[in-house]
Amino acid sequence: YRTGKSFLLNRVLINNKKTSKGFDVGPTIKPCTKGIWLWSTPLIISNNHSSEPFPAFLIDTEGLGAYDEEVNHDSKIFLIAILISSLFIYNSFGTIDESSINNLSLILNLSKSIKLHNTKSAHNEEEEMAKYFPSLLWLLRDFILKLEDSEGNVITAKQYLENALMNQKGSTDAIEEKNTVRKLIKTYFPERDCFPMVRPVENENDLQNLQSLPDEMIRSEFLSQAEVLRNKVMKKTKPKNFNGKILSGEMLLELVESVITSINEGVIPVIENSWKYVMSK
Repeated sequence: YRTGKSFLLNRVLINNKKTSKGFDVGPTIKPCTKGIWLWSTPLIISNNHSSEPFPAFLIDTEGLGAYDEEVNHDSKIFLIAILISSLFIYNSFGTIDESSINNLSLILNLSKSIKLHNTKSAHNEEEEMAKYFPSLLWLLRDFILKLEDSEGNVITAKQYLENALMNQKGSTDAIEEKNTVRKLIKTYFPERDCFPMVRPVENENDLQNLQSLPDEMIRSEFLSQAEVLRNKVMKKTKPKNFNGKILSGEMLLELVESVITSINEGVIPVIENSWKYVMSK
């Protein structure tokens, strides 16, 4: 939480520079976004993932780790966002360190929070479940380091991510837990990428008014990266596919209703049941 997700969506993806348009952005430590918000005007995307242009909706979620929420709340937000998205942008500050990886430890709960079938879980359920998950784009905000490996060779951001997800050496319980998180990130998100962005402004005071700043007051490097990121998102976004079928808007709403109903009733969502519910409408 408070990592500039709403500003990113407004300024980079919606490409709107007016404070009155876009998702709420605030200058205090109080989170602005509660639950999950959807921007009502879709982006129309043309790329190699579809023979025709298709609409894509931007979703702004409540940030992980807000001080006034409990862990189960984060898990529910995370689960719903994962199930209804085709591209999941994970927003974090600085480098990919143990803390940022650990924030994704919510995926450890996914095997307990959702099931594929009503029957007992299969041995390879994680691999099967990954078919229903979005691709991952890990966004590194305020990134200032050079992208080099341990030997000083220049590497891509994607390679930097892959290096960070390599197993840690050792056999202690703590190391085993770290490696379990890494394994599940790679299993649930086999299609993944990474993109670094510099801090948008130099002046601390300007950070509180980012949404209303004109381009002239924002670092040119950030604006250039924003354009690259926008193009990357446009290329990576796919029509939402569920159980081998591209969902229409109405079918996606039915899927959302099915998942949220299960969660609110304290029942573990079952993908097989959700699909049957969608197809019965």
